[in-house]
Amino acid sequence: MKFDDIDISIIFYLFDNKDQTTSDIAKNIFESEPSKDPRNQEALTRFRLKNLEKLNIIMCSPTIPKTYNTNREFVFCGEGTLDIKVNGGKKIEIEFGHFLVVTDGKEYIHVNRILKNGETDKIVKLVA
Repeated sequence: MKFDDIDISIIFYLFDNKDQTTSDIAKNIFESEPSKDPRNQEALTRFRLKNLEKLNIIMCSPTIPKTYNTNREFVFCGEGTLDIKVNGGKKIEIEFGHFLVVTDGKEYIHVNRILKNGETDKIVKLVA
């Protein structure tokens, strides 16, 4: 599974906003690009939602209009720090801040740091 910025934006938006239609999602994730054709944005969003639904990351309602939610068994969101022991007994600390985790429940895990306004990109430091 590989996710690009659009996929991550959809998943992250749906994590905080339940029962959203394709139009709702497209308007919110493409709000910084109002000059583009909304029909193209909705078509792209619909295509991505179908792919994410096949992976069981997104769930679709059986109702009309269709609404979407994240599958909370495979999508997690939070804030934190990861401590890792590296070669030579050293320890590094990765400050994730806000993050989104997507997994298939077996062996695959995708962690994406969600940058908020004013956050820095420097997240790794040697601590021991």
